[in-house]
Amino acid sequence: MATSAVAKPRKIIQKSVAEYRPTIMLCNWCADCVARCPVYIEEGWESVTPRGKLLFLKAQLKDWHPLTDGVVKRLYACTSCKLCSEICPTGFLDPPEIIRVARTELARAGRAPLPDHKKMDLTLQQSKNPYSKLQAERFSWLPKDVTLKGKSENVYFAGCVSSYRYPDVAEATVRVLSKAGFDFTVMKDEWCCGNHPYWDGNQQAYEEFAKHNTRLFREAGVRKVITGCAGCYTMLKNAYPQTVPGAEVEVVHITEVLNKLLNEKKLNLSKNVSMKVTYHDPCHLGRHCGIYEEPRRVLTSIPGITMVEMQNNRKNSNCCGGGGGFFTINPEEAISIALRRVNEAKQTGATSIVSACPLCETNLRYAAGRLEEGEFPVYDLVTLVARSMGLQVKTERVE
Repeated sequence: MATSAVAKPRKIIQKSVAEYRPTIMLCNWCADCVARCPVYIEEGWESVTPRGKLLFLKAQLKDWHPLTDGVVKRLYACTSCKLCSEICPTGFLDPPEIIRVARTELARAGRAPLPDHKKMDLTLQQSKNPYSKLQAERFSWLPKDVTLKGKSENVYFAGCVSSYRYPDVAEATVRVLSKAGFDFTVMKDEWCCGNHPYWDGNQQAYEEFAKHNTRLFREAGVRKVITGCAGCYTMLKNAYPQTVPGAEVEVVHITEVLNKLLNEKKLNLSKNVSMKVTYHDPCHLGRHCGIYEEPRRVLTSIPGITMVEMQNNRKNSNCCGGGGGFFTINPEEAISIALRRVNEAKQTGATSIVSACPLCETNLRYAAGRLEEGEFPVYDLVTLVARSMGLQVKTERVE
């Protein structure tokens, strides 16, 4: 039986594929990971499966096979969903992390990232966000009628997607926390968390973002960082402490904060939100960080909400297809993966799907827009909490 795939902060991570040699050699090629791999289900090639990628790396370690461009491309056919790690019968193999390290080595050798990844990384380095938007616009969503402290030990890290694409989610988060009396502020010099270059192997670019954000936290005396993005969460919580000295802050997801506020009776969820929903577990919130129950407790505390589970939920959840840099190079395949998840959600009888990650929401919304049988709304959990609290939030979004 597989052990928990929750990453441990401050663990010593391997810097080269060679350091993973003992684990790679212990893979028994059983194929348990093959059938559930979202990319394999889409493409049908053994070479894109976790087992296939590890076999390529084993061949490299033993000098059996040249590192062709085709092999490099296959190493990028991964959404970093970590389902393979969860179901692996060995209980210790972590193919996405091994693959990420392999990409980093390829990048150092000048063989990677792939062209589309390089374009995205260049945009990130120039604009500090993936949308080529001005840094001055990052907090343009901040409501003028909400007064935040200039300094606090608690900081809301909004992230790029909420800041530039889903300002309603960012605004809802600030309004909910403020209404609950939670002491916090924001840091307007916040940059992208570096998730994309971290996963595509561009270590130098990733560390640029990690060091900048870490310096902000340290200089401002921040002790706790709250984020609503699963990608930001796993970067701040797991990646930063492993690679950047001084990244010693507590990192919590907004669903953990909301669950705590509920337990302390500081959230007044009084408005009825009549809706039958199902909850999608973001891979980077669930399998990467072990957050499963807090979002469900918050969601089911909203009056009028009826929640039904998908067949594959929690540790067994299917991926939305948007992570690990996969969407950047294969957007159509990523949306096709998300469409399978949306259809799984529809089979529950729910009329909408709720998640706790704007990246998941984006891909699921793209997929839901391709349904032939009409609308299937996708919501961020915080926006439903705000609605139940009677808080007015602007609904305009940037597509």
